[in-house]
Amino acid sequence: MYVLSRQLSMLKLVIASWSSPLHMLQSLLHVVQVGVAYILMLVAMTYNGWLFLSVCAGAGLGYFLFARCNRTISAIRSSEDHCHS
Repeated sequence: MYVLSRQLSMLKLVIASWSSPLHMLQSLLHVVQVGVAYILMLVAMTYNGWLFLSVCAGAGLGYFLFARCNRTISAIRSSEDHCHS
């Protein structure tokens, strides 16, 4: 009986996390990211060399500008997840 009630409470937590506004926002941003990636893929597949170089240069510049920030945020999150120093 304890196992059943525990599983039921875990199921309620999962359903609550699916309907949270943060999860909805993350899902929407994921759809936007995938859509932009497909559009950039189509641009690269036009076989126009200048457009292809523009996509590559933009990806490189974006990585240069924002990858350090992402690694810093990941490092902060991973250090907060540990119970012991």
